Amino acid sequence: MTLIATITGTLLGVLVFLDGLRRERRTRAGFLGDTRLDSLAQIALLTGGPRRAGETVVTAMIEREQLRLDSSGRLYRTPLAPADPLGVAAAELVGVRAPNFADVIRRLVETDVMAALVADLVTRGLVVDIAKVRRGWWWVAAAQAVLACAGGGFRELVRRRGRGRRRGSRGGGRHPVIAGSSAHRRG
Repeated sequence: MTLIATITGTLLGVLVFLDGLRRERRTRAGFLGDTRLDSLAQIALLTGGPRRAGETVVTAMIEREQLRLDSSGRLYRTPLAPADPLGVAAAELVGVRAPNFADVIRRLVETDVMAALVADLVTRGLVVDIAKVRRGWWWVAAAQAVLACAGGGFRELVRRRGRGRRRGSRGGGRHPVIAGSSAHRRG
């Protein structure tokens, strides 16, 4: 195993160990509070993202007859009012204009209510903020590049120093000539 591979493996092992310590400390500090899921939208968000959560909310509203879907795919409000925040936001998006199912889902994903739902799951520790993960991997990549450069420079330094010491010692077991040695005197 080369020196660079050893250093890189050690660095990655240390980073995994430090991440485990950080997670343990956050868990003990109560960062991961209540991990119970209260609504169907939260489960849908965890399994398929904001689009799946929007589809689930609108489908549940159609099932509870809070929205009506006609044969052309248009949605209409009914007198029944939703109680959950995402349902209220979806009902407001339907409004008077009767948009189609896909349009309501697309606009529901971009609402502040959906962003609040995502933020709630992030603070609970159930969803990871991808920007922080990417930032962490950039630091790992930078550290690996620094170690690769340092390892390459170290290898080159050892190779150059080794050349000077081995002159004459390679090539058939010959030894360097020492002036005045008795091995070169012939009787």
